Amino acid sequence: VPRATRKERMQRMNDGIKFAASAGIPAVHTHFGFIPEDMSDPIYKEFIECLKELGENAKNAGVVIFCETGQETPTTLQRAIEDAGTGNIFVNYDTANMVLYGKANSLDGLKMLSKYVRSLHAKDGHYPTNPKQLGKEVPIPQGIVNFPAVTGYLKEINFKGEIIIECEISGQNTDYIIQTRKYLEGLIASK
Repeated sequence: VPRATRKERMQRMNDGIKFAASAGIPAVHTHFGFIPEDMSDPIYKEFIECLKELGENAKNAGVVIFCETGQETPTTLQRAIEDAGTGNIFVNYDTANMVLYGKANSLDGLKMLSKYVRSLHAKDGHYPTNPKQLGKEVPIPQGIVNFPAVTGYLKEINFKGEIIIECEISGQNTDYIIQTRKYLEGLIASK
């Protein structure tokens, strides 16, 4: 999104698309940055042209692009995907990023973006309490992400993508991943 670094970042993303195609990797994931909510903002219009270019390059290479949620509202991300219109841009839904950035309730955001969600980062957290800082990530299920409702909705929509446990809390270890995996598998297995 930022003009000052756009050229290098576009090149890096195009290089990633080429590498993914040559290695048989079907998708590239990225955060695009703070997409403006105002459609008339010149930066928004420039971003859409960049997203179209990347989408077309990826399509020609047989690769899809997953936009990770977080910095923008679900409405803004959906609008950008639809405005780019290449048909191969989807969502990697991060359950905690919506909360950490104060952009949406995890379940509501998932429902809004569900037709584009192809993978999911399972992560938990709290909304920001200081307007100058992100919210706080916490171990699953100690935050406000309603994982029983999220997994229930994923089952309802017949979600077939990956659920990836993401943890950026320092000091977390293998035990946390194993415990969280069991917790999520229990939710997925329940009726």
